[in-house]
Amino acid sequence: MFAAHFTGKLVYRKRFVIVAHAVSAIPWFLTAAWFLFGPRISPAVDIAAILVGWGLAWTWMGFLIPVWINFIGG
Repeated sequence: MFAAHFTGKLVYRKRFVIVAHAVSAIPWFLTAAWFLFGPRISPAVDIAAILVGWGLAWTWMGFLIPVWINFIGG
């Protein structure tokens, strides 16, 4: 609902959808940075880092699913 509301009347929705989906890669880059630069505290913390990165990426995508529906339908 969030993204569909703000892009419902934009002429260039496709550009926004592409950019917004590219932004969903940011949590994965942060997760990769954790494993590249972060300290190895424990395996449980590493698992938590993966789950947080995955959860943030899919939370962001959940806001964008209505945009895709809006884009395909219109």
